[in-house]
Amino acid sequence: MPFLLRPGPISGESLSSWRQRSGRENGFLWYPTASGSPTGDPDRLPDSDETSWLKQHFIKTDAVLATLSLNRYLDQSIGETVGSQLIRWVINHGHTRKSDGVGNGFCPKCLATDEIPHFRLSWRLAFMTHCPVHECRLINSCPLCQRRCWPETYANRHKFNARWLDLRHCPECGTDLSKTAVVFDGKHEVSSSLWKLLANDDGSQFATSAVPMADYFRALWSTCRLLGRQIKRLSKTQDLEELQSVLPVYKTGRTLEKQTGAVRQALLSKAIWILNDWPNRFVTTCKAADITRADFGATDNCSPPWFDEVVRDHLNGNVNWITREDVKNAMGQLKMQGHQISKNALRRKLGVSESWAINEILDQRREGSIDELARLCRHYRLLVAHTPSSRDQQRTLCRDFLILLITSFSGEKVESVCKMNQEAIDAVLSAARDDPENDTEQLSIPLSCLIELDDQYRNGIRPEFMFRHSEQIDIWFLSRFGKRMDGHSVRARFALIMKELLDPKLWNSIDVFRGTATGV
Repeated sequence: MPFLLRPGPISGESLSSWRQRSGRENGFLWYPTASGSPTGDPDRLPDSDETSWLKQHFIKTDAVLATLSLNRYLDQSIGETVGSQLIRWVINHGHTRKSDGVGNGFCPKCLATDEIPHFRLSWRLAFMTHCPVHECRLINSCPLCQRRCWPETYANRHKFNARWLDLRHCPECGTDLSKTAVVFDGKHEVSSSLWKLLANDDGSQFATSAVPMADYFRALWSTCRLLGRQIKRLSKTQDLEELQSVLPVYKTGRTLEKQTGAVRQALLSKAIWILNDWPNRFVTTCKAADITRADFGATDNCSPPWFDEVVRDHLNGNVNWITREDVKNAMGQLKMQGHQISKNALRRKLGVSESWAINEILDQRREGSIDELARLCRHYRLLVAHTPSSRDQQRTLCRDFLILLITSFSGEKVESVCKMNQEAIDAVLSAARDDPENDTEQLSIPLSCLIELDDQYRNGIRPEFMFRHSEQIDIWFLSRFGKRMDGHSVRARFALIMKELLDPKLWNSIDVFRGTATGV
């Protein structure tokens, strides 16, 4: 549909704020979307179809959308936690509690001085407990009804009575948020300094040498995590006594992003103090509270190598500080030497008696075998025979299984396969057919299944999917509506199949079969 008004974004504005303003100006209570029901964080870049729709109707360039989204700070700057839905430093966009003191904030003075009321992208970051411009504390709920502020308003919109109000007003009770009482507590330095560091993007002067900004933020996050997990022990030491003031409101088991602003500010302040004299204060502080290597093992570990080295070299304990990378390197060496990979073999190789990293990796096998791939192929024939042909279920199953086999014969991730064009797919198929090493009894079933499914998809399923969408798309794999795919549905489908069919110790992800057929 055409939109008559196309307001431009304001400097520093968040993607969700700009989309909400654009929708309101065109007569929508909530901002319009291509699909009608967006999912995920509204301040992160949406999927390719949604992005194309936004560019067509509102904005012309990818660069502008990237500037408005949290993606500008992720990966290269502050990074994203791997293996979890948690995004480091980003406050969740959809809390449900009314008054637990946790959530995204806003600055009343910023809203009061806005010519056009809008929410800042910086307010989504966990270290922004205070406004760097006005030096006041950020507020995270309406002072009258205690309802959450944007973008939690949108994420939980079914709980609100939508009103024709701008972002300066609470959508539930209509209160003018810009008139909220302002609190100056003199604790704005943490937010101001970290925001300046992130906004300038020019590296960090850390200790006596410069380190990449991403490394600094990872070390800061890891230090905050340690302070939080061991807050009772550490707050008893002389240098960290100030942490006792937030002990009553500290939420055990929650990460930094899920704590109140007061807790976040206190942890960040002490973490920065520790890192400013690295590694002396870190080692001294840990030893004063009897913190050892054993207290650092965690599945969401993100600390940089130089941080790990200090833990390994200076903090004694019964459990050695072994990282996932150490374990993977040791596994590679054992494999090259022809030795069987086991927990005991890895412990002997790394010279440790126990390690959380070894336990985590070995408890789940990360590589599927050719026999397991062949078993999946045989199971596919049973599945398709019992899958209803209505609503494209058989066609979707065929397409998804073909994607799995392409990842196995190419070594590419499912997301990359979903972006391949016909030329790239043809190259994979040609290599699979022509490679003499594939002419084995083990690979006969996966290879014949690959050729059979490709014929079905190429000559029947894809043309039908393509017919349902008017736009010409150059990628090979399409959704049943003829649109682009992102791979999530393929992963979800096979996670369920693998969980029911294969070894329970095998990681339930399509990635375990990447390159299985070619040994990549």
